[in-house]
Amino acid sequence: MLTKDLIRFRIYKGKIRPRWIDPKDETLREAAAALVAVFEESLGEARQKLAEACTDLIDSCPADAQVMRGLEKLLLDRTEFEVPDDEETPRFRATVFRTVSDLLGARAYESFEAFQGVVRETLGEDPRDLGARLYDDLPAFNPVVKFRKLTPELLLHRYNAALIQWMLLHTTHVEIQLSDADPAAWRQLFKYLKFHQLMVRIHKEESGFLLRVDGPLSMFYQTKRYGFQLARFFPALLHQDTWRLTAEVDIRGKRKATLEVDQKQGIAPYSFQFHRYVPEELQQFRDHAADKLDGWEIELGSDFVQLPGGSYSFPDFALRHESGLCLWLELFHPWHAAPLLDRLRELARETEPTLVLGVATRLAKDEEVAEAIATNPYYAQFGFSFRDFPTVTRLKTCLKKALKQKAPRKAAPRKRKKKAATGSK
Repeated sequence: MLTKDLIRFRIYKGKIRPRWIDPKDETLREAAAALVAVFEESLGEARQKLAEACTDLIDSCPADAQVMRGLEKLLLDRTEFEVPDDEETPRFRATVFRTVSDLLGARAYESFEAFQGVVRETLGEDPRDLGARLYDDLPAFNPVVKFRKLTPELLLHRYNAALIQWMLLHTTHVEIQLSDADPAAWRQLFKYLKFHQLMVRIHKEESGFLLRVDGPLSMFYQTKRYGFQLARFFPALLHQDTWRLTAEVDIRGKRKATLEVDQKQGIAPYSFQFHRYVPEELQQFRDHAADKLDGWEIELGSDFVQLPGGSYSFPDFALRHESGLCLWLELFHPWHAAPLLDRLRELARETEPTLVLGVATRLAKDEEVAEAIATNPYYAQFGFSFRDFPTVTRLKTCLKKALKQKAPRKAAPRKRKKKAATGSK
């Protein structure tokens, strides 16, 4: 992502306006192509040499230097460097320094070349090779081992998206309107929200959905991590045909401003992998639960569940019992206090099991949340707490209660009527 010194925007009449770049601008396209080529040709080169090549290009390029530095930062995010063993290199360096110091203190040498010859004989390696290895553990000398390629045009779209992502790190709340979309595309978007542990309040509208997502500045716990999760989610929104994002941005040192952006900005999707993204911990829990829950099938959530009052949930997991009973599991993490309180209010008077609620222990200790949980009859039956991730044991307890409640009751046996005695008078 971009850093603060690379962000370009202005605030006018209470609205924050990113300074977009035009992906069709020929000067920018040529500059981006040249910069991408520098990274593609850098495999095996040290980070320092890559940085020097980028600086030479930017200094001689007619495009805006701040924009070019931003493009460089985004390409660096797609670059992997080899980091040597942190313990081995310092030991190697100490050995070389100690040996060279001892050799210099032992006697005088006729020339520098003569001294290099003694070093070669003592350490068994060319002094030039030794010098190249002395600082391998410093970032400037780490070699490039991988670069995820990106076309110059998509890089320019990536830049525009990065401007929005940075602003999402400084929001108190976000609203997203979706309309005129294929339901399958909506489901993919909600799945991505859940995978990033962003609890969203969903409201159905006539032509789509209104999503309300808490921003990182509304949190009291791990605000930085949550902000990055929100920013990482944004690229998935670019795959929707019609969308609108509104956010309240509060940048330190600036007055609050409203960010409004939609598909009309023309930011093209630059990543096509999000449909297949499933966090490893979700896969592990699903696989573990599938082995331990006899009679149950468990899958990642892929559809909406309508709740009392007309709101919707997009649960983390769907569970189906061999008897035909269907339940959903919804997880609430430490920063999901407001959505959890909403969910508890919605389900307070429900008696039929629909959602099983898993609540992180740290969230459950919040004073307001703890009181709401303690007085909520639905949670008492179909809720449980977890530390880092739910356990199958606690989930199983809730499922047993749901099965018991849903099990058909056996009808009481009918009492036979006594036949009236008959006989001749």
